[in-house]
Amino acid sequence: MFDGEEVSCFEFGKSVIISVYLYSCIAGPYATVESEKPEIKNYQFPLKLHCRKSISKYLEMSKDEYFNCTKSGIDFYEKLFSTKYPFAKLDQVFIADYNMAAMENEGCVIYRDEYIQRDELFSQTKKEAILNVFLHEISHMWFGNLVTMEWWDDLWLNESFANYVSYINLAEAPGLEQYKSSWSIFLDESFWGLKED
Repeated sequence: MFDGEEVSCFEFGKSVIISVYLYSCIAGPYATVESEKPEIKNYQFPLKLHCRKSISKYLEMSKDEYFNCTKSGIDFYEKLFSTKYPFAKLDQVFIADYNMAAMENEGCVIYRDEYIQRDELFSQTKKEAILNVFLHEISHMWFGNLVTMEWWDDLWLNESFANYVSYINLAEAPGLEQYKSSWSIFLDESFWGLKED
C-alpha cells in the first residue's frame, strides 16, 4: 500500500550492455495480446502486442496478421543474418500520439497506434506499408541493437539497411506470400528520397 492505494513493485534483472538510446520504460493501463504459438523455429520466447484498452478490440482483429508477420520476419532474419534472435522477448507497443512511425528498443518496438485498423478500411498497400514498418523495426534487433553504429553520423546506414532488408523480407519470407506490393512501395519511397536529395 502507498498513500492508501494498492501498488505493484517490480524488480528487474541486470541488463546486458546496450546503447543508451535503446532503453525504454513503458507504463500504463495497456491491454495485452499474447501469441498463442510463440515458437520461432526451435527457440521459444513470448511475442506480445500492447495497446490502450479502449482500442484493444481492434488490435484483437489484426493480431493474427501482426503475429504472422513478426514470426515470419524473425525466421527470415535469423536465416539471412545467420544469427538467432538476440533477445529474450519481443513486445510491440502501440502508443497514442507517438511522434514517430516507430522505434526499436531492445526486445521492444514502439509504434504509433494509427497502425491499428479501426472502423476505416485499410487498402492492401497501406497494410503492406505498415507490415514493412514492422519488418524494418524487427531488423533493427540485429542491425541497430545487436550491432550499433559508433556515432550518430552513421545513422543513415543503419536506417537505409533496415529499409532494404525489410522490403526483401516482405517480398521473400515464407508465410508472407500474400503481400505483393513490397517493391512498388520501395520504389515509391526511393523516388521520394531522390526528389528530396
